[in-house]
Amino acid sequence: MKQQVLAILRGSLRQQLRDPLTLLSMIVLPVLLNPLVLVVGGRVQAHQASELRAAVLTVQAPPAFAAAVNEKDRLVVVDEGWLEDGSGVLAQVVLARDDQPAEIHFRATRKRSERAKKRAERVLRRLRSDHREQLFQDAAIDGSWGEVLQVEERDLSTAQEREGGLLGRLLPMILVFIALNGGVITALDLVTGERERGTLETLLTARVDRRAVLLGKFSVVVLVALVTSALAVASLWLTLALGLYEAPGEGLGIPAAALPVLLVLLVPLSLLMASIFTVVAAYVPDYRTGQLAALVLIFAAWGASGVTAFPAVTFSPALALVPVTNLALAMRAALVGSFPPFLLALTLGATALHVGVALLVGSRLLARETVLLGAASASDRRARGRFGPDVAGIFLLSVILLWFLGQRVQSLHLLWGMLFTQLVLMGGLALGALVWLGQPLRATLQLRRPKGSDLLLAVMAGVTAPGLSALVAAVQQPLLPVSKRMMETMEASLQLEASLPVVVLVFALLPALCEELLFRGTLLNLLRRSLGPLAACLVVGLLFGAIHLHLVRLLPTATFGVLLAWAALRSGSIWVPITMHALHNGLLLLLATQGFGQQAPAGLLVGLSVLCVASVLIMDQRAHRR
Repeated sequence: MKQQVLAILRGSLRQQLRDPLTLLSMIVLPVLLNPLVLVVGGRVQAHQASELRAAVLTVQAPPAFAAAVNEKDRLVVVDEGWLEDGSGVLAQVVLARDDQPAEIHFRATRKRSERAKKRAERVLRRLRSDHREQLFQDAAIDGSWGEVLQVEERDLSTAQEREGGLLGRLLPMILVFIALNGGVITALDLVTGERERGTLETLLTARVDRRAVLLGKFSVVVLVALVTSALAVASLWLTLALGLYEAPGEGLGIPAAALPVLLVLLVPLSLLMASIFTVVAAYVPDYRTGQLAALVLIFAAWGASGVTAFPAVTFSPALALVPVTNLALAMRAALVGSFPPFLLALTLGATALHVGVALLVGSRLLARETVLLGAASASDRRARGRFGPDVAGIFLLSVILLWFLGQRVQSLHLLWGMLFTQLVLMGGLALGALVWLGQPLRATLQLRRPKGSDLLLAVMAGVTAPGLSALVAAVQQPLLPVSKRMMETMEASLQLEASLPVVVLVFALLPALCEELLFRGTLLNLLRRSLGPLAACLVVGLLFGAIHLHLVRLLPTATFGVLLAWAALRSGSIWVPITMHALHNGLLLLLATQGFGQQAPAGLLVGLSVLCVASVLIMDQRAHRR
């Protein structure tokens, strides 16, 4: 078997080195393109910072404000009437009168107006300081109010901790992307591409151990991913060491002590990526589907490695068991210079387990008949009820639409943007996908009247579901803490200038209807014949958590999504999860708007969670009896 593995390794590696596309992804991208993007991005940031320092912004304000402005503020103050267009006035300051707070009027859609607002805030703070000084003088108190409590700030972090902290937020995600890019093309070509060219059939029908085939091709993918990642680290290190990256603030550089650790961590990262790619390449029916699966992998890997962008997320034993996340956090810890050996050992052990499981799955996949004969056409696949690739495409399309269009529309006007997002990007996509696939709407979406008992149980589950979400959020808090500032931002987003019925309709009832049509209607029922009931529920739940595009909300939302999917299957009606979803959203919205944000007792959360899950489990299994 060893000789077979080496022979397949040499042949596959020779084939890849003769492929210009592979060499392009191995050398040009990590060595030239990424440093180029870093250099250009840094210079753009530096140019924008210099423009910001040089810009003189215009603010309209009364004389009292103008008297507090100095040359360093770089503000031109005018006291004429507010003009909407052509006046050059970017912000308007209204000082406090009759115990009312000072107001700053600006245009959030204009960056220069936003900058004027920040500079105006600095002047207002100076005015407040002067006012306090005057109060001290009027009260005949010696000294300044600022001398009553003197505070001296001292940063105890080292230069490596400061620079490593900044670089650690970005570099792990770059390396994961490089490993993804370097390995996925190779894996698809060595397995899926050879299947379509007919060379894989010749190899597998010969007297060759299929484990040797898997290990040989896996080794090539590992080598490509490892070489690509190592070249990326070396190129980025050289770029930073030569000072080619120009950006405002502190300089960046990969510490010399962290460089060997990063290179060591590239080995398990390449092994993990290669094992996943090899499994996916053996599973997908054709090259085109493999490209779509690669996009899903990139999205998932970026989400898993994106935790490094959150300083509050600390490297813990629990996170050391999570694939990709553990290696990304290990790289960040190495850059900061505080890497615990125990967590390194735990990370390497967990990664070895993940790689072993993936290779075991891959060896079984290579025994499938479709690996030799190739996949059926899309029409034949759909005729057998196999809609896995279609589900992946629908989900990716929804993510792209929500990221680039939905969030943009909501930033312009939250209320109307939410209506557009739900009705068009969620509900419209759910119905349009079924029409495009030629599936019956009523049967696929399960638009049938539920049993009365199931509907009552749905009400019970929906009322107690906030306890389940809160319990999951409390459990993940030590692993993925939610800062107070983030909570305040989320609560502030719910403060809308609209009546409570309108808010409930737009943010509770409408998402319950449209999101259920997409996830528990279209996606769940398209997957029912490709996966088992439990696997379909888990997949749809994870997709439901990922669509919210927020790492902190991923696990609580995914847990609730799995329960909604199970309720849909057991009841056989889409109206059951819609009812649960609407009550869950409505109660959370009501609690948030009324200021009940305190953490409930753990015993209460556990009790509510048990009631919620039990309500779903005792629903009628009508869907299984059909």
